Amino acid sequence: MKKVLISFIITSCLLPFFRYEASSDCPQDYQSGTIQATYRYNIGEFIFTCDVTIYYCCKWDNDLKTLVFQVDTLSSTYNNCLAYITNKSLFMDWVHNTVALNATGPCNPLWPPCDDSIKYYIEVNSFVCKFYENRNISNIPGDPAFRLFLIKCQGTVKCVSKWEKCIDYSQSPAKDSVKLVDKYITGIPGCEDDEPQIPPQGKSWDEFWTTKCFVIPCEY
Repeated sequence: MKKVLISFIITSCLLPFFRYEASSDCPQDYQSGTIQATYRYNIGEFIFTCDVTIYYCCKWDNDLKTLVFQVDTLSSTYNNCLAYITNKSLFMDWVHNTVALNATGPCNPLWPPCDDSIKYYIEVNSFVCKFYENRNISNIPGDPAFRLFLIKCQGTVKCVSKWEKCIDYSQSPAKDSVKLVDKYITGIPGCEDDEPQIPPQGKSWDEFWTTKCFVIPCEY
């Protein structure tokens, strides 16, 4: 696999977000966090943007020197633009990249200099089978506000990307250096290939509904 080296300075902070009460349901020893970022995509010759909130679970594995992320849930931050992103595989590849490049959450270690003999890694996991949920995020009785969420289907195979990260102190100011070293799928997806129609037949954007699980293939 061709290795990609990305050097960058993280200049943006994680912005506040409209949190719904049921945050990421993280496994034991994991902590929850969020990232807000803007996804850019094309429809024909036009370029559109979608502000996305990524809900994740994370933990630091000191034995493997690896910061492990589990992507839990995705949502449009302000509207339902998530519904109009047609290439979901490319979108999930962007999610993996965004999580790896913004690894500054509650589990973040002290990253070593790039000339250190000990290597530190980031591992981003996402379930390839997901479903849609149109959820009321309002806390005001009688004034619902529905938002579209893309949620993992439990017990399905994962898309895994692994990255090497260090701090390049040869540059001034010092820069984070992140290199993709591997990406793979852990098995054969057991969900349907076809993305479901949204809203489902007989439903609207102004009510609660969910869909069946469907596969979003890994990009390599």
